[in-house]
Amino acid sequence: PRAIAYEAWVPKTAIKGIASHAFYRFLYVKELPAGDVSARQMALARADLRTLHVGWVIEWRNVWTQHHPWARYKRVTNYLEALGFRHTGSACAINTVAGAKCPGGFRVWLFQYQPGKPG
Repeated sequence: PRAIAYEAWVPKTAIKGIASHAFYRFLYVKELPAGDVSARQMALARADLRTLHVGWVIEWRNVWTQHHPWARYKRVTNYLEALGFRHTGSACAINTVAGAKCPGGFRVWLFQYQPGKPG
């Protein structure tokens, strides 16, 4: 399922289903300017994540262009890493000619779920 999406493109039943999972719900909270998640909420997210079979997260790095984008990236990255995801690299979300620069707005970071490994 999509964790974050434009709601106009996602049926309300799907939004409710996504929000019913602590992992996705608190991922959304971490994107907010006051995105604090308690230790109890982190434990709920960690337990929920184990049931979801999520192996990878793709973080679109150029989506937030206003309102302190690096603070948002850092909050989301810290959340993912605290749950056991590890940043494994970055990629261009579109095909480019070998050696060509990735166009603005298409750079993504890749996180792989590796619980128990030092981060």
